[in-house]
Amino acid sequence: MTAARPAETTVGAAEAASDLGYLLAPLHWTAIMRHPRSVAGSALLFRLCTLVLAAISLSFFCSEIAVVCRQGTADLDVFTLTLSVSDTTGTWLVRLVHIAIREHDFHRLALQVGQDFAEFLSADDVPVLLDQGRAARRFTLTYIWFGIAASAYWLVSPVSPEGLPFILALPYDATTPLGYAVSWLYCTIVTVHVVVMTMVFDAFNSADGLQQIGKFGCYLFAMLAELFIYCWFGDDLITESENLAVAAYDAVTSLQGCPVSIKKSLLLLMHRAQRPLRITAGGFFPLSRESFVAVVNVSYSFFAILRNFKDEKV
Repeated sequence: MTAARPAETTVGAAEAASDLGYLLAPLHWTAIMRHPRSVAGSALLFRLCTLVLAAISLSFFCSEIAVVCRQGTADLDVFTLTLSVSDTTGTWLVRLVHIAIREHDFHRLALQVGQDFAEFLSADDVPVLLDQGRAARRFTLTYIWFGIAASAYWLVSPVSPEGLPFILALPYDATTPLGYAVSWLYCTIVTVHVVVMTMVFDAFNSADGLQQIGKFGCYLFAMLAELFIYCWFGDDLITESENLAVAAYDAVTSLQGCPVSIKKSLLLLMHRAQRPLRITAGGFFPLSRESFVAVVNVSYSFFAILRNFKDEKV
């Protein structure tokens, strides 16, 4: 037996470390993107499966939009939930079209990663590269399994009167056993296809820097989650404080026989309630949902600026 040449060793190590088969396989079997090395099966049949799943997601999106138009903002929680779900589904539909159009570019990217690594590798770099590849794969799979767990929790948490995990506008009665089973399967297909496959494709797009992205992402999520808790309940305080003026006005009109002192006190209360109570972050800005959105926007702006500086330095 002859020992492998160093060049062949580095090429094999680069391909092993940068192998994206664990991401390409689920994308292939869910009819999102064909595996670049797949030669079996008909391309037309694959596209037909893609169209079927896209049609299911599109029907789900239309159902959510119908719920938003039908119920409006009467129930803010339902409106927010339904609008968020429809936005996520609509974004995924756009991404499906983008993937189908640029599929060859994604294939070239998947195959080029290993070649780019091998071009600059030496034999001493092989163990380091393999360790980094295994670490990136573990992180990616953990991220994907988190999406699977989140989807499973979502599917077993009913929010609709029929006991479904989504509020849907359906053309049939979902309260019957058969209707419920079909609807729940429908929700499961859409949830797994949209949520899990979005996470898989995101991991595929960022496979070369997942560890840093994971660190920053986890940190940002933790910080924003803590801020969101304060902003959510701070906004409730502002809303209830604003409602106090309306309650005082209703009380004034119904207390015609009350002493003048009580009426004056209610008028003072109404005047004070024009400036609602609020919790502030050190006096800089009030903690509300609008403030949270503003913080997220500013954070993204700073991130984009820093990212541009990083790209320029590279």
